[in-house]
Amino acid sequence: MVYERVLDGRRRYLGAEHDDTLRSGQRLAQLLGELGELGNARRLLEAVLRARERHDGLDATGTLAAREALAEILAAQGDLAAVRSIQESLARTRERHLGAGHPETLDMQMRLASTLGQQGETEAARRLREQVAELREQLQEAEDSEGCEAGEGRTRQARTDAAEGAQASDSLGHKLAQLQHLIDNRSPREARALADSLRHSVLRPSVAHPLRRRGAAMIKQVYLQEGDKDALLSFTQEEVSSLEGALIEAARDNPVSLR
Repeated sequence: MVYERVLDGRRRYLGAEHDDTLRSGQRLAQLLGELGELGNARRLLEAVLRARERHDGLDATGTLAAREALAEILAAQGDLAAVRSIQESLARTRERHLGAGHPETLDMQMRLASTLGQQGETEAARRLREQVAELREQLQEAEDSEGCEAGEGRTRQARTDAAEGAQASDSLGHKLAQLQHLIDNRSPREARALADSLRHSVLRPSVAHPLRRRGAAMIKQVYLQEGDKDALLSFTQEEVSSLEGALIEAARDNPVSLR
C-alpha cells in the first residue's frame, strides 16, 4: 500500500515518466512479483521499460535494470522465450559496453545458458558454458602471469564449480517450470507437494539470486492461494534465516573493524 501511494503521488506531482516515478514503479513491480502477482508486475514493468527506452535510450543503465527486472518476472511466469530474448540482448549490450571478459557480461551469458538448458537446448547451453569457462580461464591466466600451480588449481576448481552450479540451476529451473505449469492449470494438490519439496533447494546459498527470487515467489503464491498462513510464515522465516546466514558468512570471509 505504501509503494502504491508513493507511486500515485509521484505520478500526480512529477509526471508519469519522471525518473523518480519510474523508480517507484519498478520497485512496486518487483514487490508484486515477490507477492505472486506476476501479471500486474509484468504490465507495470513493461510500462516502465517503454518509458525508459523513450527517455533514457536503449542502452542506459536504468533501461538495462528495468529490462533485467522484467526478465525475472517473465521467468517466474515460465515465458522462457521472452526471457531468452532479453538475456541475449543484455549479453550483447554488456559485451559492447563492458567487454567480453567483464564479470557482468559473463554472468549474463551464464544466465542465458541456464535458460537455454531449461528450454531443452542442452547442447547450445553446454557450448555457451564452455565458452564462458574458457574465457574466465584465459583472464585468470593473464592476471596470474607466473602461472603458479596453485593458481591453476584454483582456476580449474572454479571452472568445475561453475559447471556444477549451472547444472543444479538447470534442474531447479526445470522443477520451477513444472510448478508454474501446475499453478496455471489449477492443480493445487500437486502444486503444494512440489512447492513443499522445493523449499530447501530454492534457499540454498549456491542458487543464483534471480532463480531464488523466482522460486520463493512461486512457493509463496502456492501458500497464498491455499490460504495457509502458517506455511507462508514458516517459509518466510526460513528465507530470512538463509539471508542472515549468508550475511554472517560474508562477514566472516571479509572481516571489517568496527569502531
